[in-house]
This record gives sequence, structure tokens and C-alpha cells, in this order.
Amino acid sequence: MPSEEDLGPTEGETREERGARNERLLGARLASNSSVNLLTPVLLNACRKRSEGGSLSDLESDLVDLVKLAGTSQDEVAGWGRAFAALDAGQSAALFPQDTSELDADSSYSYADAARDLPKYWDVISELPNVITPGVSGGAPKLPSARDVQRFGWSQVLPTGDGEYRAAMPKGGYYHAALVQIETATCHHHTVGEAGTDEVYFVLHSVVDRGVNETTMSETVENFTDGVTQRYDHLHYADGLFDPDKYPPAPKMKSFIAILEGWEEDHGKSKVLEKIKEKANEISEKLIGGIKDPSKKKAQIQAAVGIVLAIVALFVEAWCDDFIAHETIEGDYTNFENKDEKSVTLVRKNDYGYEVLNWGKYEALVWFRYVKGRT
Repeated sequence: MPSEEDLGPTEGETREERGARNERLLGARLASNSSVNLLTPVLLNACRKRSEGGSLSDLESDLVDLVKLAGTSQDEVAGWGRAFAALDAGQSAALFPQDTSELDADSSYSYADAARDLPKYWDVISELPNVITPGVSGGAPKLPSARDVQRFGWSQVLPTGDGEYRAAMPKGGYYHAALVQIETATCHHHTVGEAGTDEVYFVLHSVVDRGVNETTMSETVENFTDGVTQRYDHLHYADGLFDPDKYPPAPKMKSFIAILEGWEEDHGKSKVLEKIKEKANEISEKLIGGIKDPSKKKAQIQAAVGIVLAIVALFVEAWCDDFIAHETIEGDYTNFENKDEKSVTLVRKNDYGYEVLNWGKYEALVWFRYVKGRT
């Protein structure tokens, strides 16, 4: 398994060296996520079947459409299919779970097959190293290490138990919501990869004690160099919906914590990520709709689907982006009138507390505003 140094940027990295590192990073992330890579072989085998003129199942067709949204050429789609077909049994077993590791040109894997298999991955997903662990009694959550995020991909927030309130909230219920705005980011030290400027986007996770955890991604802003400040236009909305019979008379969002992640993008590829996300959400809804087991909590199924599809989205879109750093942010929950502004510095630190600037150092200006009302 490649070391953290092998997966990270180095001073004066050439385009060829970046390409070689991207291959190492892709391999490391596939291997690291092998226990939950349920849909990745379905996608790769669908690419093979499409290039060979074979028929596709409903799920396989949607996954190929997901690949096309990333601007992937027909030759690249065929190449992915050939690469998958060339894996021997041992290689497939090392990269993918047993349910889908042995697919071939004659295999078909549909939404019905996925609905059958997905529920058993909840326990596996919840133990992944890049999962954000909820805090105790509304306290700050435990963040995964920077090493694990770089190796496994975007960190993940699992659902709270109150997720069903969004759909079940009766008229007259109370809600509290938090709006989080990324206003600007300042580059104090660019990443030390290949020559040129940084292209930076942010991922925001919100963790609430009652309500629905959310994850959103900002736009990518280009041309960052040392000392440059640029504006962002990303608004993150996190709501808490509360049943007045359970939390009388006027419940309050006791705990709202945001986790801000910074990422340096590989060559502007995530400009089409919004379309990919929309398609992934469409696939996710179809998968959820096919799960018939009433003993499984819907929130858990949503998390399983979301994380598995996030892995697919990373594979086609952002496998080779570099993780800068992450920080937790807490706001003033009593302030429902004015903006609560925070300056958040994202920089990695070594085991001795010293800054590691190879991965960049960025300062984001973020504000919160809290709203309350009744449904």
C-alpha cells in the first residue's frame, strides 16, 4: 500500500509525476474502499458491455449515463471496461466486495439486485475510517485523520435518528435551521504540486442533534496563489425539524456543528459535478425505493446508498483531488438576528503540532445565521 508521502503533492511536481501519483491515488482509494465498492464493478462492467454492444440493465444504463456526465469519451469508457475485464479473480476480490466482484460480460446487475444487497453494507460503512463520528451529548464530532481522508476520499456524515421528521413533520411543528455561507478564502500557502495556481473547493458537513445531517460542496474557484483572496458563493442549509409533542413547547436546536473541508482540484474536472450529483441522487432514490425490508431504518439505507454512490462519483470525478485539511465550526445558537462570523484556517499539522504546508494553507471566512419558525 502506498505511503502518505507517495499519495501527496511534492515540490515541483511535473505533469507526468502528477499523472503517476494520480494512478497511485486511484489504486489506493479503490483498495481502501474495497469493502463497500459495491457499485464500482457494476459501473466498470457496464462500460465493458456498452463498448461490446451488449444490453444493459436499468441500473447499469444509469451508471453509464453517470460516467458520460463527467465528459468521459467512448474510448475511455471502453478502456475502463477492458481494464475491469483484465483483472484476475484475486485482483477483483481485493478491490470489490463478493456481491459484485465476479461480474462478466454475460452478467446483469439491476436495481432489484442492488436493493437486495445494499442493506447489509450499513455496518461496514459505519466503520470506515473516513466516517465522522458523532459527538457525545451534542459535543464536537470526532473527525477522521487527514491521512484517512486523503486515502479513502471525502469524509462522510452518517444520519441522525431524527431524519424521518423531515417527511413526518405535522403542521404546527417547530423548526430551527442554520444557514452557513462561505464568503471568501485566502491562500496563505499554495499546495506544492505541479507548477501553476491552485483550484480550490470546499465541502461542508453539518451535524445536528435533532434533524437531518447534510453535506454540500461549493463551487471551484481557480487562480489561487500566495496572498490571493477570492470570493465564494456557497450557501449551506441545515434544518432541524421537531415534533412538538416530543419536544414541547418550543424546542431549540441544541447543537449545530459544521465541518469544513478544503480540497485542491485536479485540473478543473468538478465543474460538471452538480450534474453528476443530480444523477447520483436520482439513482439513489430508485435504490431506496426498491428496498422492501421494513426492519431497516430509511435513514440508514439513505446513508448506505449515499456513501456507495459517493464512491462511484469520486471514481468518475474526483478521485485525484488532494485533501488540504478540515476543521469543526460551532456557532452561537442564541443569535437569531445577526450573522455570526468565523475565520477558519485549514492547514495540516504533524504529530508534533507543526504546520505541514505541502498540502496548502487556506483561511475561509464563514458566517452563520439561524432562523426559526413553524411549519
